[in-house]
Amino acid sequence: MNLPHQLPILFAQEILQKDEKHVKVRCVFPFSPSLGMLFEAAAQSSAAFGNSELKKGVVISVKNMILLEKTSKLECVVKLEVKAIFNNIQELFFEIYTEDESVKVAQGTITLMVEEI
Repeated sequence: MNLPHQLPILFAQEILQKDEKHVKVRCVFPFSPSLGMLFEAAAQSSAAFGNSELKKGVVISVKNMILLEKTSKLECVVKLEVKAIFNNIQELFFEIYTEDESVKVAQGTITLMVEEI
């Protein structure tokens, strides 16, 4: 993944699975994640849909974001599903699980505007 983020804000670490409509990404946090950190991990994980071209993504909407379970785990798995694409606008549903995928921690929908640089 091609992300401009630096530690300690770089959460998305590794693409675990990928197809045209779904990605699964391993994320790591420096300390117990807040809802904002989980959301940022989901936004960063959306870069897994890209190719090697450098792109700029901006979150333009967040809806139905829910913290389902607090976690002190430093690793999680983010699952993203493409719900809609219109030109350079993407709507993605995300679910965040503990690293063993046994507990769903958060979920929601983000809308991104993605432009090539």
